Amino acid sequence: MLHDIHIPVMGICYTADTPVRVAHMGLTSVISLVDDGLLEEYRMAYGERLGVDVGSPQTTRIGRIRAYLDFVAEEVDRKFDWIRGLRIAGCVESGALSNSGMTGVAGCLNDKDRYFLMLPAHSPLRAEYEQVCALSGLRRVAAEVALTEKMECGEIQANIMVNLNHEEAALDAVRGFAASKVKGSLVFSAGVNLGVFEEVAKHECFYRKGSGTASMADSAPTATASVGATPVGVARVGVAPVGAAPVGAAPTKKIILKVSDFRSAMIQGRYLAKKGLDVYEYRIESGVNCGGHAFVGAKVPMLEVLREFMAKKEELFRATGGVPARITAQGGLCTAEEISQVLALGADGVGVGTPFLLVPQATSCDAETRALLAAATRADVRLTHASPLGVPFMNLVTSTAAEACRRKTDAYFKARIEKSKSLVAASEANVTGSATAADAAAHGTETSEADAAGSATAAAAVANEAFASTPAAETAAMAAIRANAETVAAPADNLPGFPCRQHYLCRSIPGFNHPVCMASREYVMHRLAEIDRQEAESLDALKSAQPDAAETVPSDAVSIREKFDAIRRETLSRECICRFLGNAGREEIRAKSPSLHYDPEKIAIARGAKTARVKEPVTICPGPNIAYFNREYTLLEMMQHLYGTGPTLTSTDKPLAFDLEKEIFDTILGA
Repeated sequence: MLHDIHIPVMGICYTADTPVRVAHMGLTSVISLVDDGLLEEYRMAYGERLGVDVGSPQTTRIGRIRAYLDFVAEEVDRKFDWIRGLRIAGCVESGALSNSGMTGVAGCLNDKDRYFLMLPAHSPLRAEYEQVCALSGLRRVAAEVALTEKMECGEIQANIMVNLNHEEAALDAVRGFAASKVKGSLVFSAGVNLGVFEEVAKHECFYRKGSGTASMADSAPTATASVGATPVGVARVGVAPVGAAPVGAAPTKKIILKVSDFRSAMIQGRYLAKKGLDVYEYRIESGVNCGGHAFVGAKVPMLEVLREFMAKKEELFRATGGVPARITAQGGLCTAEEISQVLALGADGVGVGTPFLLVPQATSCDAETRALLAAATRADVRLTHASPLGVPFMNLVTSTAAEACRRKTDAYFKARIEKSKSLVAASEANVTGSATAADAAAHGTETSEADAAGSATAAAAVANEAFASTPAAETAAMAAIRANAETVAAPADNLPGFPCRQHYLCRSIPGFNHPVCMASREYVMHRLAEIDRQEAESLDALKSAQPDAAETVPSDAVSIREKFDAIRRETLSRECICRFLGNAGREEIRAKSPSLHYDPEKIAIARGAKTARVKEPVTICPGPNIAYFNREYTLLEMMQHLYGTGPTLTSTDKPLAFDLEKEIFDTILGA
C-alpha cells in the first residue's frame, strides 16, 4: 500500500461511500455493511446524481449489499482511470512543494497533483513526482507516463460486526461481499463469531489460488457467485498445512481481524488457518479511544498491545499458516507525532478516523452535524449511556439525537413532578377534610370511630403515594406524557424510547418472549415500570424500618429516590443508534438528491406548504480528539497535517492520544 494511513469504518453512514470519494486518490477506507437499506439509498442517489443506470431496487439484504459494492467498485475504477488520464499541472515548481509553500500554489493543483502531494515524505512516488515537476518538454512527458504507471488505487474494504447477526445479518453480509466485484478486504470486528468464519469458509474467493492439488479430501465443487447462494463447500486449491509455507497466489478477497489483544488474534488466526484461510492483517484497536463503544477488554493500552504483537509476531505467523500478515493500529491518532510513534514500534500502518469527519471530501455527513463537530469542545465528547448494548459510549452530547433524549427525559420527569404535586394537593385536601370532621365531632357531631379510622387511612394512603411513586401513579404519569405528546408534532415526540425500525440490536432480554432493543419504546416503558416497582419496594422496606417516614421523609428515602432517578435517566438516555448512526448520511443524500423524497413531500414542497418530511435525530460518536479541530478541511490539508508535510491543524493544547487513552481508562475503571 502506498499510504501508511487508512480510514477505518465510522458509524453506519460516515464512511459508507468513502471509497467512492477517496480510493482513486490512493487512500484505503472501510464501508460498514450493517444497514443494507441505507446502502441501497446511496446507490440510487448516486445513480440519479451521476445520470447512470444502477438497475432496479434490490429486495434482499444480500442483493442490496452486492449491488452497492458492485457500484462502488465500478465507480472507483472509473474515477481512477480519469485521474490517471490527467496531466500533472505545469505551474507547480519543485520549490513550491515545501511545507510553507503549498498554500501559494494550491489553486494550480489538480487531483493528480494532490494524489502525489498527499503521500508521506518518505514515499518514492512523491520524490519521483517532484522530479517530474522539475522537468520540461519530452523528458517531462516520458517521466510523467512512467510515474502514472506506478499509481495505485486505494483498497475497498468492508466491515462486518460479527455479533450483529439478528436474522443472519452478519452471514448475509459475508454472502453479499463474496458475490460482489470488489477485490478488497473484509474486516471482522466487535467480537468473535465462529458461525461467520464457517460462512467465510464456504466461499472460494477467500482462498489462495494456485495450480497445486486440493489439500482437503472433503473438497466440494467451486462455489457459485449467484446472489443469495450459500455454497456447501469449495475446492481449497493450494492450501498448505498449518505452519508450512503458503502455496499459490493471494486470494481475490482478503480477511482482516480487528483485535484488541494478542490472545484474541492467535485464537482467531489459528481457527481460520485450520480452514485453510489466511489473515491478511491484524488491526489493533484501542478499546476506548476510537469513539463509539468503549470496550475496556484486557485494560491494556494500545501501545502495550502493539509492543506485544511486535515481540511475538513470528510466533503468530507460524501458528496461523506461516503467512506474514500486516499489523496496524488505530484509536485516537490524529497528529504526525502520534503516527510516527506507532510506526516506529514496527506497525505497518495506522488507522485515522475522527479527523476525517471534518473533511467533506472523505466522509458522508449532513452540514448541521459537521458544524456541531467543528464547534465541539472536550466537554461535548464524553462517555455516555447512549448505547442500547449497555456499553459505555463515547458520544457527541450536542447531537440532535442526544438532544431528543434530553427532551424525552425532561418531559418524563416533568410529568412525574406534576403528578406528585397533584397527589400532595389531594393529600392536603384530605387532611383538611379530616380536621374539619374531627372539629365537628368535638362540637357534638356524630362521627363513628370507623369513619374516623377510614379518613386517617385514606389520608395516609395519599401521603404515601406522594412520598413514593407507585406503579399506579406511574401509569397516570405515562398517561399524562402520552396526552402531551399527542399535541406535539412528530419531531417533538416526547414519549420515552424510540420506535424500533432496524432491529439490528435486538436481543433476548428477561421479561420478553421475543428479541428486543434496549432503546425501543417497548423496552423503555417496560423498564420504567420495573424501576417504579423496585423503588416502591425499597421505600416500603424503609418505611417498615422507620414507621414515621411518611411524615418526616428521612434522608435515606431521598437517597433511594436519587438512586432510582439516576437509573431512569440512564434508561431514557439510550439512542436508537442503528438508525440514528445512519441519519447523517440520509440527510446528506436528501440535500443533494431532493427528488428522492417520497411523493407527499414533493407535493407539499410544490404547493409551498410545510415540508412533509422531518429531519430524523442524528447520532455521531467521534473520538475525543475532535475537540482539537475547529473547522472543515480539504483532503490535502488533512493528509499533510497527518504526515507532517504541511501546517499543523490541531490546537497547541492537545494532549497525546496515549494520554487521552489513559484518562478514559481511569474514568471507566474508576466509575
